Amino acid sequence: MNPTFSVVIPIYNRSEFLAETLASVHAQTISPVEILVVDDGSGDKEAKIISPIVDEAGAKLIQQANAGAGVARNRGTQEAVGSYLVFLDSDDLMVPTAISTYTEIINNNHASLLAACVIEFSQDSSSSREIVSDIKMNRYADYLASSRNSEVTLGAGMMVVRKDLFLESSGFTKETINAEDHDMAMRLATAPVFVQIISPTTLMYRRHTNSLTA
Repeated sequence: MNPTFSVVIPIYNRSEFLAETLASVHAQTISPVEILVVDDGSGDKEAKIISPIVDEAGAKLIQQANAGAGVARNRGTQEAVGSYLVFLDSDDLMVPTAISTYTEIINNNHASLLAACVIEFSQDSSSSREIVSDIKMNRYADYLASSRNSEVTLGAGMMVVRKDLFLESSGFTKETINAEDHDMAMRLATAPVFVQIISPTTLMYRRHTNSLTA
């Protein structure tokens, strides 16, 4: 049976890229079963902008008091129906073949945890998503087994994970800490079969002055 995917998008007071992000999910050659946008306590003005964007995209809006992106992702998983979770930041873009790539890798490798192949782009550069190439990857028994490869990264917005294992891990920490994504990766460290995707690109990471990383 093919895996099914729920795309979980946390957002907080940053609506300017959301429509484009949602459009990139709708452009998938294999559609997710749902898109869950979790508004992490945005202010009234931003919330009024976010709601119609989500409605127009046919996504589901979940609202909560501000508690951080990790808690917002956890909240989305509580209502997710897909067998796999795709975490996507509200300013990033999925390449149209992303979910089809995830499906092929999961089916052929029984992977429970994947790291997306990411390229960066700036708000002033082209955001073309016609990026297609053969699948290349590094396959490991689990995430811990990849520890000697210094090029392996598993940021929160690039995780694809089997939902049941994510729930068993208790999800992202509720504490305010640096590198909560690395903490989450350690919670999933022994999930069977971790795949780092080398190609094709599946995720486009937007560099801009208002990003959390900046």
